[in-house]
Amino acid sequence: MEHKDRGFVGKHYLMKQAFGQEELHQREAVCTREDPPGCSAVCPLHLDMRAVCAYAAKGDFAKAAGVIRSVTPFLHLLAKGCPGACKEACALSRVGEGIQVRALEKACALYGGKERGSRFLIPRKNKKVIVGGDDLFALACCWELGRKGYEIFWYTRCENWKEPLLSWGLTEEEAEADTASLELFRMTKKDREGEVSEWGACGDAVCLSPCLWRTGLPENVFGTEKKWEKKDGAAWILAWAKYVSAKVERYLQGASWEGMRQPGPQESRLHVTMDGVEGSRAFTGPEKPDRELAAAEAGRCIQCQCLECIKGCVYFQEYKRNPRGAVREIYNNLSIVMGNHMANGMINACDLCGQCKSACPNGFDYPEVCKMARKIMVETEKMPPSVHEFGLLDQQFSCNEAFLARPEPGYEHCRYMFFPGCQASAVSPDTVEAAYRDLSGRLTGGVGLLLGCCGALAQWAGREDLASEALEKIRSVWKEMGEPEVICACPTCMK
Repeated sequence: MEHKDRGFVGKHYLMKQAFGQEELHQREAVCTREDPPGCSAVCPLHLDMRAVCAYAAKGDFAKAAGVIRSVTPFLHLLAKGCPGACKEACALSRVGEGIQVRALEKACALYGGKERGSRFLIPRKNKKVIVGGDDLFALACCWELGRKGYEIFWYTRCENWKEPLLSWGLTEEEAEADTASLELFRMTKKDREGEVSEWGACGDAVCLSPCLWRTGLPENVFGTEKKWEKKDGAAWILAWAKYVSAKVERYLQGASWEGMRQPGPQESRLHVTMDGVEGSRAFTGPEKPDRELAAAEAGRCIQCQCLECIKGCVYFQEYKRNPRGAVREIYNNLSIVMGNHMANGMINACDLCGQCKSACPNGFDYPEVCKMARKIMVETEKMPPSVHEFGLLDQQFSCNEAFLARPEPGYEHCRYMFFPGCQASAVSPDTVEAAYRDLSGRLTGGVGLLLGCCGALAQWAGREDLASEALEKIRSVWKEMGEPEVICACPTCMK
């Protein structure tokens, strides 16, 4: 709708994005800051061991255990049946011995207390799921689907919940602790009877253990053909139970499960430097760790993260951001049509020096995003003119009253042209004069002098029109002098 009447009361709200969601994700993926460390990447369950170590190092094993319980409740089982690949994947293994993760899992099980929860906090869903099997896989599926609020019917020959865990060598007390959370769910244990192919008619979905799974079953029956041995570790079984349970939930929600990533180790892209890190040995073993020794072992964790761009950047340190999070914040800031643009100050504060891009192992170009954002904010009238007014006035002065372009006396065309830039000329004119005298005395073929602005100030302000105007003025003078070789005194002008 067009409003041509000058008496129209209101405001036009303009909105334009620098790039779409797909490109946003591509740019975010370049930064590995939020990628999992090696220990989490190789773990079948991808446990957040950095958080576990952070809490355990403070002696807060209850919170450390809570991190693990958010993924699986079977702490004692994990400590006993974990393959321990995370120790070799730990960054500390490059200079010494990796973190003894199994010892920390055991300490969390011993000193983390019982799991607390309320059945009233679990939202009920009007769907019935049948879980068939007598093994750990079936028990894990019961937990995965039960905590989502589904009513579970466990078709099994087991006498109780603890039986699958007892077969892994857990004591009655340990099995009791690991299955305590199952009491919060709507679960009913039933004896296995009838054909597996008929179970689909008894519930909305069926989840089967590998020993019961076969092809040709109804579409609402899910499972896996994979078989495990105890030497493979319990973590793999728990991971596959989580995967199959997720497929069941997607089916019940009417969503597609195509493209779901199967459980397996991943390669960590996180760049971790070991500068200043001294190698050390583990404080305790995985058997029955002492509380103090377990805390000391957790304290060895260096909390792997990539800080290459942040180490030397006052901007990122001041705003407490990393490039990945900052780009997302800029994207959201540009998406605002009405309301406060809280990231304007952060967008305008970057010097666009490119140091972060040079320091980044993957070459994340954060200044480019800031430049794009500033340009769009100018186009959509979201950039307050006062923010860059001083710089634009400075450029206007340098490109008009203070502009000077002359060939060396005695030359119409020059072989060289000295361009010190507007800042050097303003801050230290004596140095610029001395530099020009030195160049004209040592170089042959004539040295022209150009005093003006390269347009960087306008570019920083998102004013591409003024930046192009300044460059065009320089280009015109450069051609008049015979297209000489330009000698810049300012690195910004050189860029």
